[in-house]
This record gives sequence, C-alpha cells and structure tokens, in this order.
Amino acid sequence: MWLSSDVLARNNDSIVNVLMILSASLSTGSCIWILLALKKLHPRYRNRLFPRQLWHLTFADLLISTGALIYCPLRVFLPVWPPELSSWVCGICGFLLISGKLTTQFIEFHMAINFLAAFSRWKAVAFILQRTLFLPWLVGIILSVLVSASNPYHPSGNTPCCPGLAIWWEAMFGAMIFILTSLVYVCACWRAFGYPRAVKRRATHMAFWYPVNFFLSFGPMWMYFFSREGWGLAKVSLALSGFGNAVVYSCNSKYVTMERDDTNNCTDSEDLARWAGLASFRVGFERQAQVLEFSERRSET
Repeated sequence: MWLSSDVLARNNDSIVNVLMILSASLSTGSCIWILLALKKLHPRYRNRLFPRQLWHLTFADLLISTGALIYCPLRVFLPVWPPELSSWVCGICGFLLISGKLTTQFIEFHMAINFLAAFSRWKAVAFILQRTLFLPWLVGIILSVLVSASNPYHPSGNTPCCPGLAIWWEAMFGAMIFILTSLVYVCACWRAFGYPRAVKRRATHMAFWYPVNFFLSFGPMWMYFFSREGWGLAKVSLALSGFGNAVVYSCNSKYVTMERDDTNNCTDSEDLARWAGLASFRVGFERQAQVLEFSERRSET
C-alpha cells in the first residue's frame, strides 16, 4: 500500500512537471514574440517609455520561465536527487523564481505610474520614470537576495524544493506591490474619463485585467500558503505568468491603432506629445496604413 501511494505521488509529480515545462515554454514563446514585435518598431516609438517598460517586463518574465525550465526537466529525468544537487538547484531556481516575481511586480507598478502620469499630464513624473527603469530591477534583486538568503525552498518528502516559512516575506512584498499597483490603475482609470471613449476603455481594461492576471498567476500560490494544498497548480500558474502578461498588454495595445496623428491636438507642447496620451503607450502591434491629406486651394484675388 505504501509503495503504490509512493508511485502514485511520483506519477502526479511527473505530470505537474510536464505541465510546468509546457507552461514555461508557452511563456517563453510569448516573451520572444513581444521582443520581436518591439524590435520591429520604428525607433521613434521604440524609445518611448511604454515600449521600454514592456521590454524590461518581458525579460523579468523570462527569469521565471528559465527557473521552471531548469527545475522541471531535472525532476522528470532525475526523480531522486542527492542532497548536494537539491541544495544547488533549489538555490538557483528559487532565486530565479523569486527575483522574477518581485521584479515583474515592481515593473508593473512602474508601468501603472506611467499610465497615471500620462492621463494626468504630469511631465515631471514622466521625466523621472524615463530615467528610473533600473529601480525595479535594483529593488527586486536586493529583496530577492535577502529572501533567498533565508533558504526559502527546502526538501520535503518526494519534493526536493518545497517553499518554507521564509517564502512568506516574498509573498508579503508581492501583496503590498499588488495593492499599490491596483490603486494606481484605479486612479488612472478615473483620470481617463476626461479622454475619448477609446482611451477610457483602454484604462478600464487595465484596471480590470491587471488584478485578474495577478490572481490567475499568483493566486494559487496564496491558496497553497493558507491551505498547504495545491502546490502543483501553484507552480503551473506561476510558469504561465509570462504568457498572461503578454496577453494582457498585447490585447490592451490593440486599441491604440492609428491615433498618433491626433496626439498633437490634445497636448500642450512637443515634449508632452512624446509621452502623454495614446502615443506613449504604442507597443508595435499596429497596422500599416497610408494617410492622404486634402486641403482646399485658396483662390487668388
């Protein structure tokens, strides 16, 4: 009886690891697609703040995918790990997962402030944001080092890397960032009500889809913390976070079609037109169109 239950647990663990490999591969492919789309942008749009933020977010998502793609194949082909291998793999993969999660959330907070600054026309805030893209990485890596130093993952039964009590620090940091980011998106949505309908729709979509994507990606992890069940689902959801971010931000960008020609009509200066309103959020998922302008010829007297 004990042997059959142990074999069943190993089979379930193998299924979870295969699902994680598929999920991480899907997230990696989505990240590569985003990077290629950004690379195809004209430099005029590529150097704007939102495409640069999306570039950083994509690389942060790749940290999570990399950690999953290192850990899961080893678990599939080597079910039983010696203590030395378990210590090294848990340390490396745990750091990649923690740093990826925290850095991703800090970058999304940075992006949310950009939304609010654009709709509020805060030139000073936009100026600061353009020069502080390194801060989400700096803060995320420092916190990840502090959390990883407390050995957050350790062997437990047949699982060589199981989260311990120290992982609560990472969860608390993530919860605080989530609350702040959600509040900023709600404020941006409120500020967007003075704009055209397409802009309001894009703002409300971000205010709605950001928490939905967060709970789909990290919610199962919280359920595991409280119930100590569903660790497999939590790992699969975490591996899909890169795909979720790609879907949310690419779908939101489809509302930004050919409206850049109207940007100067709603701005006060040329500098403001570089980041405010719709133009600052161009990502590159756009259509190519030819615009012809006609004007009446003045009659000479």
